[in-house]
Amino acid sequence: MNTGNMARSVLIGLGSFLVFVSSNANAATCEGEVIEAGTVINAENIDSVLTKCFDNHRIGDVMGDRVEWQVRNQGMTLRLTPYEPLLPGYRKRMVTEKFKGTVTLDPSSFDITNWVAGAPFPDVDVDDPNAAVKVVWNHRNLPATLGDNTGGASGLLDPNFAYMLIDGTNGIDRIQRWNFTRVHMSGRYTSIDGPHSLGDGTVFHKTMLFATYPHDVKGLGTFTINYTTPRYNDTWAYIRTVRRIRRLSGGAWVDPIGGTDQLQDDLNFAAHPTWYAGYKLLGRAWVLAVAESEASRPGSRAAWDPEGATIPERFPLSQLDQAPYWNVEDDWMPRDVFIVEAIPPAFHPYSRRVIYFDAENWSFLHANAYDRKGDYWKWVQFGWKMFESQDGFIDPDTGKAEVAPLTNWGRITDFQRLHSTNFFVPKEFQTNIPGIETDDVTLTALEAAGR
Repeated sequence: MNTGNMARSVLIGLGSFLVFVSSNANAATCEGEVIEAGTVINAENIDSVLTKCFDNHRIGDVMGDRVEWQVRNQGMTLRLTPYEPLLPGYRKRMVTEKFKGTVTLDPSSFDITNWVAGAPFPDVDVDDPNAAVKVVWNHRNLPATLGDNTGGASGLLDPNFAYMLIDGTNGIDRIQRWNFTRVHMSGRYTSIDGPHSLGDGTVFHKTMLFATYPHDVKGLGTFTINYTTPRYNDTWAYIRTVRRIRRLSGGAWVDPIGGTDQLQDDLNFAAHPTWYAGYKLLGRAWVLAVAESEASRPGSRAAWDPEGATIPERFPLSQLDQAPYWNVEDDWMPRDVFIVEAIPPAFHPYSRRVIYFDAENWSFLHANAYDRKGDYWKWVQFGWKMFESQDGFIDPDTGKAEVAPLTNWGRITDFQRLHSTNFFVPKEFQTNIPGIETDDVTLTALEAAGR
């Protein structure tokens, strides 16, 4: 039984505390002193900039929930960069248009039918009582996340990606390297004409996630089959201490990844939308977010440089010289967002999540999570970067390799225990990797990697 269906709430609908703002960036207006691009907002100057204008937005209006608090109290800094369009990849847009209007939503179960590929609901109206769950479906089914470029094979094979576990008082606890490999079975759009699925269309993707360094965690990891239906994931873990595979329960999607602060569900809101008990659209607004990381610019710093001689050189965006050590220095851009409150099932560690989804490409920008008592608990943020597809596809609009926004770094901060798990991606992140097949992402492959 789908536990989420047992607790359906009336949380589908439009909240009233945020006012709709046009999705046209040029429609925003702000009267007052203008501050320049490149200005860094910090605890020392925040009071002086809140009433000023940047890119036609009043700074105080685009801070977003908990961001101002972190600037004032947690050492967060915001380096301002102007808005620019950050669209899904060309093939994503074409496939979305191809199947536009064919998907049907069941508002009682939150499930959909007739989806093949692309964003199922590309035109979300804030007055639609089902707007919130439609936004969530767009995020899930128009992959724009770590390892999900255009529905083919993706991954961080070598040099993997880095986890940094950080104590807010004492600094870095440890640094790990992990491998991430995913093959999309459904919703594929490496070819606009199809095929859009491998197999019978019931498997969404297969994913391997395992540690490669240091030795004491090497091989620890999971193999997951995620479905297009409400069926819970099939997940297996490799336990390196006994060199055995163990099957996990269907509720493993709410468990932490290894010893990190990140839940499996924090992998860019990985749950099937039917697993949650309710959704509410709190509004649509402009907020500052890291939607185009500075690492996207030619000649700029990478989020992670494995060849760096020192830790600061390996992680040049990390602010490791001052407590609480977990902040990441990057560019913050005004973005048009849908703000969704998501209510998890009763067995989930969170009581609710407030998530900011980009209205242009449906990416998960950042979120606030609350514990079962309703107290503020975690900040989950992703920094995005435009990555090139590896399969040689040329975007006919630009004449260059197709690009799409993908996760460049992430930060999952537990404010109750003053601890954070940050991850960082190298410049060599690979999408649509030639030669990766479904047989490369299997339980046997996970077991072999752990030995």
